Amino acid sequence: LLVTTLDDHGVDGCTALDCTLREAIDAANSVPGVNTITFAGGLAGTLTVSSTLGSLPDIASDLYLVGPGRDVIAIDGDGAVRVLSIYSGTVAISGLTLTGGNADADYNGGGGLFVESGVHLTADDLAVSANTSKESGGGIRNHGVLTLTNIVFSGNTIDNTYTEGCCKGGAGIANDGILRMVDSQLVDNI
Repeated sequence: LLVTTLDDHGVDGCTALDCTLREAIDAANSVPGVNTITFAGGLAGTLTVSSTLGSLPDIASDLYLVGPGRDVIAIDGDGAVRVLSIYSGTVAISGLTLTGGNADADYNGGGGLFVESGVHLTADDLAVSANTSKESGGGIRNHGVLTLTNIVFSGNTIDNTYTEGCCKGGAGIANDGILRMVDSQLVDNI
């Protein structure tokens, strides 16, 4: 599946001329087997997730999500919604920035990325920055099996005034699963 635009609009199916990331994830979830989502050559900038439409669809299948580089395309939750969530499958994500995610309305945490139990995620060449969560995992909240290589976590936050809930902590990453981090940086996450 080829993402051809950084727009975010309602799901009406991918075409050769108009395929949003929202539509590509929706299509990948509906097709059995391993799917790959890439971005059209020359596509660069910020994809702002529409708060009117809500978060992008949960990733619920085996998937490769391949961006052109973390300095080329950013997916921005615009301070209103979580950037990505993965609820099942074996998934690999690379070459993107996940920023501006907000999991304040969701007690699961993971403003930038939420990884559910049973998921196997490999991530490489990501920036996870300026995401927030009410409870834990401002950048990433992991319950699965997560391998991170060449990831930069910066400026992610949790709400230190929030007093309810069970699991406070991990502004950059909160881990309740299995985590392996290689050549990654945690900078100014509070």
